[in-house]
Amino acid sequence: MGSDLINAYRIHRALYDTILVSGIILLGLYLAFDLGWLARLVDQDRSYLSLVMLALYLLTSLNWAYRMTALSSMESSLLRSLPDLSDLLETNALKGFSELKLGNIEGFCDDQLNHHALGHFVSELLLKLGLMGTVIGFILMLMPIAEIQTFDPSTLQQLLSSMSGGMAVALYTTLTGLITSTLVKYQYYLADSAVIRITQTLQGARD
Repeated sequence: MGSDLINAYRIHRALYDTILVSGIILLGLYLAFDLGWLARLVDQDRSYLSLVMLALYLLTSLNWAYRMTALSSMESSLLRSLPDLSDLLETNALKGFSELKLGNIEGFCDDQLNHHALGHFVSELLLKLGLMGTVIGFILMLMPIAEIQTFDPSTLQQLLSSMSGGMAVALYTTLTGLITSTLVKYQYYLADSAVIRITQTLQGARD
């Protein structure tokens, strides 16, 4: 029983990784909504960059899930075809690998990894958007200082209130950028790992 589970995980590892990570992400989103964190984010981030980053992250995650499903199908086809993999590839009889020749495995690997370039770009973009939100937040925080005419208690109270709003923008956008960038980077690390496993299986068939 245990060996069957291990074998099933090995054959469908990319799919199981996708289900596990997606489940954790959905649980995190539910908790953030239930605890009011998302509502607070929308209310206090006047730059709306956090919402842009969340929307971009969700779209990228959908693309990642689609990609991981395709890789899972490819990997399971390879592993189920062992030990006749070499002959199947030579005769173009393996589904999903009709254009692959055993002598061009490295080119196949590079082509598959190129599909992940968008994900790695989005990961860096989310981090940069978070840093941009930090700058915008500090600008919003410092702007009221230039408008001070008097230093009476009521003016200072309004000043502190305005500055706290700018600080909230800086902190929320930075936090959102760091979290979403890290998640995308990890998700596409899993996709890269799936490609490497597929390549190693192909190289084993060639050798």
